[in-house]
Amino acid sequence: MKQIFMAALLLLMSIHSAMAFSAVDAFTSAPDVVLPLLPKNTRLDMIDYFNSGTSIASKNKLDGEARILSLTDKVLRFTMSEVSECQVVVLKYGKEEIIALIETLKTPIADSRISFYNSRWEPIEKSCFKEPELKTWLTKVGSKKIDDVRTALPFMLVQYEYNSEDNTLTLTSNAEQFLSREAYSGISQWLKPSLKYAWNGKKFTLVKE
Repeated sequence: MKQIFMAALLLLMSIHSAMAFSAVDAFTSAPDVVLPLLPKNTRLDMIDYFNSGTSIASKNKLDGEARILSLTDKVLRFTMSEVSECQVVVLKYGKEEIIALIETLKTPIADSRISFYNSRWEPIEKSCFKEPELKTWLTKVGSKKIDDVRTALPFMLVQYEYNSEDNTLTLTSNAEQFLSREAYSGISQWLKPSLKYAWNGKKFTLVKE
């Protein structure tokens, strides 16, 4: 009887594993409104090309090149065009799994945004990540110079990068790339080069230094 029970348990576990939601599932099931340049058939071709080891690029709707750059069970990185790179990330959210879509536009300086969806690609209204304000980017000394920094740096261009090994999101400032050398040197000592956030199962929280 015990052997039958264990066999049934193993079967259920294998079925659950087979049904686990993967980054490929998320990528291929995304509605066109989320990835407007990549119809589903194009995305399927991209996966086939990647799995076969070929360097062939797929064509997006504007005739630009799109390809998968890397793929693991829970993270899929791809280009949507020559100036757009994305990460589809499947995150454990309580007893469920959700999707984080990181979109990085290179114009030519990289700037990212992140959005969150449930497994049906319905937007999640609860905040899973709060974009940092300028004061979060400032060092202890820089916090006393916030007006000077804001004058020199009216907006931030930031690149997001998710790391599946420790479930962290790193934000890297690209201020040095779009400010003049003189302007950046005047405020660089007051700015943190990057910020790290850790996923706690519900949201990304800032990792204190």
